[in-house]
Amino acid sequence: MIALSEKPRVIVSACLLGNLVRFNGQHSRDRFVDSLSEFFQLDTTCPEVEAGMGIPREPIRIVQDGTAKLIGVQTSKDYTDLLEDFSSRKISDLRCQAIDGFIMKQKSPSCGLFSVKNYLPNGHPQGRRAGIFGEQLMAGFQNQPIEEEGRLNDPLLRESFLMRVYAHHRLRNLFRGEPSPGEIVDFHSKEKLLLLAHCQKTYRHLGRMVSNPKAYEAAEFKEEYVRCFMEGLRSKYSHRSYINVIQHCFGYVKADVTPDTKRHFMKVLNEYSQQIIPLSSILGVMESLIEQYQVEYLKQQTFFSPYPRELKLRNFTMGAT
Repeated sequence: MIALSEKPRVIVSACLLGNLVRFNGQHSRDRFVDSLSEFFQLDTTCPEVEAGMGIPREPIRIVQDGTAKLIGVQTSKDYTDLLEDFSSRKISDLRCQAIDGFIMKQKSPSCGLFSVKNYLPNGHPQGRRAGIFGEQLMAGFQNQPIEEEGRLNDPLLRESFLMRVYAHHRLRNLFRGEPSPGEIVDFHSKEKLLLLAHCQKTYRHLGRMVSNPKAYEAAEFKEEYVRCFMEGLRSKYSHRSYINVIQHCFGYVKADVTPDTKRHFMKVLNEYSQQIIPLSSILGVMESLIEQYQVEYLKQQTFFSPYPRELKLRNFTMGAT
């Protein structure tokens, strides 16, 4: 299903790929992030180094005293303006580039997204927040998926992140030029089940947009379609929604299968619903039926292969929500 002209492009904190850019001159290589070079074009950034803080450098922390300040641990030097000004310039530059996602270093006072310790002036930690660069990054790239490497150890978050990277890449390829109404309909028809599995509201809204594109200017249509599409995929899909979509797919072959085949399908679906087997198992059964009965519409659905199969991301059970 994935047959695009280039790899998705993801920006990564440089230390995660083994670059010696941390405050102590070391790296924080992450094996999973490193392995993604087979699938993505990985480009790096290190805000602290690029802002001119040097290697090695004193460690910094975020201190909350009315406003968030980036303070040197050893000298109490205030680096806030330096990092904020750099972040603003860097993100303005990145927004002019083709980017499909970001993986940032967790707990970093510059790059972190959710896990950065917030300190009081007396040195006591109080809560967690985004780093200086990470905060501006999330504000500047609301369509692209952005994650910390530590959170990607969670199989559901990992699957969601990589699925959204490839979805954004497909959207970027669609709108590289000015697609015709027919090209938009063709694209959307292949994404329907993936959208339905995540957010019925988005599924319905985008369906109305595609059926009446003349209601929008071209630039307005692109902005709204991409925004809603990616927002819908951010929705945490439920176990039940996947079961509903798979049952919908089975409806295409139900009249043709033998009683034994139907019983086997229902047995596997029931095992999946009880979290006995992973998602990949029931999808495998459904895909074999699609191939056997040559259901062309379903063969084109990104729902079954939203990213390269080599990533093996669906070998887990999901919570029954």
